[in-house]
Amino acid sequence: MAFAELLSDLWTGRQKYVAPWDVKNWVARKAVQFQGFAQHDSQEMLSVLLETMHEDLNAVTKKPYVEMKDSNGRPDEVVAAEFWEGLNRRDNSIFVKLFYGQLKSRVNCSICGHVSITFDPYNVLSVPIPRQTTNLTYVIRYYPLSFVKPVVQITMSLPSGNSTTMAEIREKVRQGVYD
Repeated sequence: MAFAELLSDLWTGRQKYVAPWDVKNWVARKAVQFQGFAQHDSQEMLSVLLETMHEDLNAVTKKPYVEMKDSNGRPDEVVAAEFWEGLNRRDNSIFVKLFYGQLKSRVNCSICGHVSITFDPYNVLSVPIPRQTTNLTYVIRYYPLSFVKPVVQITMSLPSGNSTTMAEIREKVRQGVYD
């Protein structure tokens, strides 16, 4: 309710400013590190907020054990869909559908050479932009919920240094201007 009231206050614009104290206090009850008035990481706050709202709206009340199979050389699309289905058997809310993604993790055993590929869920993905590189290339893939084919694949090279702003990156993505 606190988050709904905050969105309503922001949307209507009747006030000159909005202080999200109720949301902050609500999150602090769920995550003690946000109690008090110390400065905190906004990304961590967003992650806790999304996770807490997801748990409040999760349609799965009794979470089953889900065993994930090894990739065994199968295509990434098949393994990713399997992991996503396993996630949805335990976590099913509008927040999973809107804000969650999967991060591919590849582990190579240095002794036997076995390769294990998993797809781990995330709700916040930190993507640093280093200051000293010649070019930095990001590949962003958006899959529909069916995971059959990517809807969008963006490969973007950015110049070195800190000359590129986030606004410029957002504008490139919005206009569909990629390398």
